[in-house]
Amino acid sequence: MTLTAEQCRGARGLLGWGKRELAERTGISPRTVQRLEEGPLRPMQRTVDDIARVLRDAGVLFIPPVEGEHRGGVALRCEQDVNLP
Repeated sequence: MTLTAEQCRGARGLLGWGKRELAERTGISPRTVQRLEEGPLRPMQRTVDDIARVLRDAGVLFIPPVEGEHRGGVALRCEQDVNLP
């Protein structure tokens, strides 16, 4: 999965997590989270996948980027199904 810096920051914001909390929940260093979010160095793909998995397990949905339109986004999964008219 491609996880952008913006998606990682946005997901943490939706969950109310700091970099340190995400690092603890993922089992990586806070510096690695910082590198992902601020660049220019990217962590190994396995590390990015682990971060995305932890965020998904916490209820984050990733909206994939659409070339030329937007860079992707994040949302929180609803706890209940909502019936809309």
